[in-house]
Amino acid sequence: MITKMGLLKKNLILLLLCGAFSLSAQTAHRSFSLEEAIDFALENNKMLQTSGKDIEIANKQRWQAISAGLPQINATLDYTTMFNYKMEMSTGSTMIINIPGLPPGELISPPMTITLGDRANISGSLQQLIFSGQYIQGILLSNLSRQLTEQAYVMTELDIKENVANAYYLILITEESKKIVELNLADLETVLEHTQSMYEVGMAEITDVDQLRITVSQLRNGLSSLKNSIALNYNLLRFYLGLEVADNITLTDNLDYFLGQQLYTLLMGESFDVSNNIQYQIMETQETLSKKNVGMQKWAFAPTIAGFYSYTEKLLETDFDMAPNHTLGLSLQIPILSSWDRMSKVGQAKIELEKTQLNKELLEDQLYLQENQLRTDLQNAIDNYSLQRENIEVAQRVFQNYKNKYEFGILSSLELTQANSNYLTAQTNYLESVMTLLQAQLKLQKLFNTL
Repeated sequence: MITKMGLLKKNLILLLLCGAFSLSAQTAHRSFSLEEAIDFALENNKMLQTSGKDIEIANKQRWQAISAGLPQINATLDYTTMFNYKMEMSTGSTMIINIPGLPPGELISPPMTITLGDRANISGSLQQLIFSGQYIQGILLSNLSRQLTEQAYVMTELDIKENVANAYYLILITEESKKIVELNLADLETVLEHTQSMYEVGMAEITDVDQLRITVSQLRNGLSSLKNSIALNYNLLRFYLGLEVADNITLTDNLDYFLGQQLYTLLMGESFDVSNNIQYQIMETQETLSKKNVGMQKWAFAPTIAGFYSYTEKLLETDFDMAPNHTLGLSLQIPILSSWDRMSKVGQAKIELEKTQLNKELLEDQLYLQENQLRTDLQNAIDNYSLQRENIEVAQRVFQNYKNKYEFGILSSLELTQANSNYLTAQTNYLESVMTLLQAQLKLQKLFNTL
């Protein structure tokens, strides 16, 4: 028999287990390399899922176009009553009767009465398109429309990959800035404490203390701003990944990993094939679509042949019913005169094709121009990255040297804070050059369709 104390202990254990499980669920987080983050986004990004629905709609529209040329079967059940209406039919003819031994006479044919009773039929019909040039062209157009939708999906994929990579890089850059500011702040806080102690024993001026205190306050404000930026950048990445704001994520790649790959060097050596660019591929599909549209408008001059068959089962018949049970036939529709309507449509389709071809040539020129610009931007970013990497090493040595001199009383606080400001500026310039380099690399990858 379970005592009240035992039952209470059992309930407490269950509550603790549930609480532990709940806490575990709340603190659960995901870890992502950049490649894993991109793969996850391609499966869960809501914008990409919406683009996928467009492909599903295009597939349904394609089958809708195909079904127009497949057998169409319909059934009909109808019931009609005439309220026993009586219809009299009279020919009005007169016959002359000659009987031997009797005078000639006339015989008038009597009227005929037909009662129209209730009528009920169940019928089925079969219709089949046999030949239509426009139908064939319409199917080809629907296939091309689906292809355009799929290519638009690929373009959305490229945008998502670029956005995820940019957000990933931005978080790493901001976190690196935060680490630098934290280390710098810790150093200056130590220097401030040392200067405060020197001031208290009369070995430093109050202005030195005030100057350092202002610099430390500025660094603290900057650190707080960086923390807010990191939180916002994580939320941006969660948005691209299709995660909730409460989901915790950890990035497993670092800046050294991306810089160590030196992918930007490989990109500078790659040649550009415009046919691999997704925008150019879409334009090629649009050109083919325009050509097929010209063909479809031309087929409007051709005849259309269709066949039909119907069967009617008469459930209730009237006294007068001449409708057959079976009907079979062919329909040939021959266009003769449309008062320039069809010719105008053909002319418009040809002009649209010419416009598409011109736009294709224009896009090709723009893509080659864009390639040259992006290559130049990437080369400038590589050069600036190399320069800023050297500058930061120099600025770090100078700041450390100034800090040592200040501790020995050789340097003023103003000179130390100026050196610290130069060091932080060099760090900022270096991280900006890294971000610019990675973004320039991304843009060229997107142009090459190699993301």
